[in-house]
Amino acid sequence: IFYFISGRASYLVEGTVSKLIPGSIMIMRSGEFHKIIIDEDVPYERMALHFDSDLSFPIDNEKRLLTPFENRALGVGNFFSPNDIRIGHIYECLKSIDSSPNEPEMRRIAITSNLFAILYEIKHAFDERSRNQEGQVNPSQSLSNEIISYINANLSGELSLDLLSERFFISKNHLNRIFKASTGVTVWEYIKLKRLILARNSILSGSSAISACQNSGFNDYSAFYRAYKERFGVSPKKKKK
Repeated sequence: IFYFISGRASYLVEGTVSKLIPGSIMIMRSGEFHKIIIDEDVPYERMALHFDSDLSFPIDNEKRLLTPFENRALGVGNFFSPNDIRIGHIYECLKSIDSSPNEPEMRRIAITSNLFAILYEIKHAFDERSRNQEGQVNPSQSLSNEIISYINANLSGELSLDLLSERFFISKNHLNRIFKASTGVTVWEYIKLKRLILARNSILSGSSAISACQNSGFNDYSAFYRAYKERFGVSPKKKKK
């Protein structure tokens, strides 16, 4: 969760650029490429909150609070303006986290209680925006969402531009064009990223590197090894979060 306080900057997420204004909020999930572009001539201030998605499980076992992070296409729906959300309440929660007590248990309570309040506000704003935008999705966006759903349901199986082109009755060039317009990445870049995340989660859950490679759709271990190390900075055999 990224809260923009002051300065002049834009935020790039998966090819989508959002111009920031004071009080803007950006949300990103694991696997989304993101980068801030700052005008260095103007003082820049922000607050950022990183958290493990499993943190919400004890009180939200259906992970409804994580809907704004997980139930959307890459690079879509990341930006909230001050008009979209109760920004004052979120800012106070972030300040409370920043000034939480040093005593470990009280610090844990302060951080988690304020985090849940922030997540609730984001979820409420996300749902309101979704309701207001019903019926506004154009055919290209709808098709892109169908393709994304199919890819995620078949990550461990055969996936290729030829296969997707035949399944969705669309040329490979046009498929890649509308997909990249929606997500900011090509179809194959998206497939590789999602397979790497699937493999990483499998390894962190106790699977061997070879088993994770095979079960996440990679046919060549050496190619998997290189891609994994490039993406996460460690080899697949090292269980580093």
